[in-house]
Amino acid sequence: MVIRGPGIPHGLRFPQPASNVDLAPTLLGLAGVPAEATAHMDGRSIARLVIPSTDGPALPASAAAHVRALAGAEAAPAPWRTHHFIEYYSLGSVVRTEHLIDDPNSNTYRALRFVGDARHGDFLYAEFTALADWNFSSVGFHEAFDLTSDPHQLNNVFSSLKRDTKAELAERVRREWRCSGQRGKLACG
Repeated sequence: MVIRGPGIPHGLRFPQPASNVDLAPTLLGLAGVPAEATAHMDGRSIARLVIPSTDGPALPASAAAHVRALAGAEAAPAPWRTHHFIEYYSLGSVVRTEHLIDDPNSNTYRALRFVGDARHGDFLYAEFTALADWNFSSVGFHEAFDLTSDPHQLNNVFSSLKRDTKAELAERVRREWRCSGQRGKLACG
C-alpha cells in the first residue's frame, strides 16, 4: 500500500499488516469525520502509524485532531494487529487459455497471514472449501506455511502442527471471518 499526504514522511514504511479495510477509517478520520461514524467498520485507521507528529503547519487541523484522538483514545493505544484476514470466493469453473484457473469445488478459502506474531511469527494458515459451502461448514483442505523458512509456500506443514495449534488457528480464522466493527463482542482483531 502506498499513501501520501501532509505529515506523512517520504519513504516511510511500517511492518504492520494493513489492508483495504483500513482505508475508509483512515481517510474519513483524516477528513475530520468523528470516530463514532467509523466504529462499525472492520478496519482501523493507520494514521498513527504513518503520521509520527501532529506538529507542523503542513498538517491540516482535521488530520492532527484525528491522530491525537487515536493516541489518546486509551491510556495506551491498542496494539496494531499482527495478522491479516484474507478471504476468497471462487468464481466457478473459469477456463482461460485452455487452463482451469478457478475451481468451484476447492478454491473458496479464508486465511490468516501473520506478520511478526508472538506465537506464530511469519505464518500463513488457510481453510479451503467448495463455493456452495459459503459458510465453511465442511472445510475440505488446510494449508499452513512457515513463511520465514518457506517464503514461496512449497512445504505445507499443516499435518505436523499440534492439535491445540490447529484448533487455535481454526477458531481464530472463524472469529475474524465473523467479526464486525471495532467494538463489542464481535470486534475485529
